Amino acid sequence: MLRCPIVENVTDGDSPPLPRDEVHHLMRPGSPQQWSPIRGTKRRSSGPNWPWRHWSHRRKMRFARTVAIGLVLLILLIITVSRCGSDTTITTATTTTKKEKATTTVKPVVVTAGALPKRMPSGTWDGAATVANGQVILFGGLNTLKQSTVKVWQIDPATGSTQNIAKLAAPRHQSAAAALGNTAFTFGGNTKPGVLDSIDSVTVGDNVVTTLGKLPGPRSEGAAITDPAGPTIYIAGGWNGTDPTNDVLSSVDGVTFQTRATLTEPVRSPAVAAQGDDLWVFGGQWKDVPTGSIQRVNLATGKAEVVAKLPQPLTGAMAFTIGDTVYLAGGRTAAGRSNEVRRFDPTTFTFTTVATLPVALSDSGVAVLGNVAYLVGGLTPAPSNQTFTVTVS
Repeated sequence: MLRCPIVENVTDGDSPPLPRDEVHHLMRPGSPQQWSPIRGTKRRSSGPNWPWRHWSHRRKMRFARTVAIGLVLLILLIITVSRCGSDTTITTATTTTKKEKATTTVKPVVVTAGALPKRMPSGTWDGAATVANGQVILFGGLNTLKQSTVKVWQIDPATGSTQNIAKLAAPRHQSAAAALGNTAFTFGGNTKPGVLDSIDSVTVGDNVVTTLGKLPGPRSEGAAITDPAGPTIYIAGGWNGTDPTNDVLSSVDGVTFQTRATLTEPVRSPAVAAQGDDLWVFGGQWKDVPTGSIQRVNLATGKAEVVAKLPQPLTGAMAFTIGDTVYLAGGRTAAGRSNEVRRFDPTTFTFTTVATLPVALSDSGVAVLGNVAYLVGGLTPAPSNQTFTVTVS
């Protein structure tokens, strides 16, 4: 008869010794783990082999506490993440709220051409026009018989009503005109004896012509403008009776002149306009041939240069500045007279047609009052007695 050994100490690694009652339990048939009575070794049951089945009570308690603490921490983590996620959603909704973009509407510039209702008593061309005291003033010019005149005309800019307010000391045409305040000046001009160098003026209201002095030399077929920033009068281009002139003159009183610049190409009958520090000289005649040159004079530095060419040679055109934009109207080309009003782009030196004059026109006197340019008389090809307008709005 086999005898079972008495088991005093059964351990599973680091577990403490088992009590006797647990040892007897292990020796019972059907227990999860039994001692083999033959070999005295552990015999595994056919049930699942879970390691914690053999842990001590103390170890099981430690494991239970660890699991409980882990579960608590996991729950807290889930709650925290849930709240953060909720806050993030709110923040995202706030920051991604769509805002309407503010838009700025730029009113397009509209340029229209027309004519004043009333006409001058007779046709004229090659007169010199300016604005003084809110009135358009026209000095001299050629009449329908191609004779120089001594008349000084005042034209109402609203109706075209015309009044002869004074007489020049000598008849002239192709002079230049500009104004300072209420005083209008005329410089040089052409007459039967030859080219003039005189400076005459008329103060609107007094209507008396006064000869103030002389230019540095005889000059006709030049163009004058008043730069309101000075105010300063500039005269560019012209003819001295023998050759085209290339000196650009400036004056702050209309009487005393100095040379501000020298044109690259001396021209007669150019179209001239000022824009900021630049004086633009378009076309004209050089060496008795129409030119297509665009000349720029920097009034700050005195530098003059040819910067580009017109689409075709042009002479007898009218240039003017309204706002900060330069326009070029009419003129004569090899194809004939033009009725176009063109806007000049000083960055690309190109032109865009923005309006059409009622007739093809050249050799008019030009003056600007506010947003309206007045083209007085001119050739259509017959001498015109109308005052044409170009309005920018």
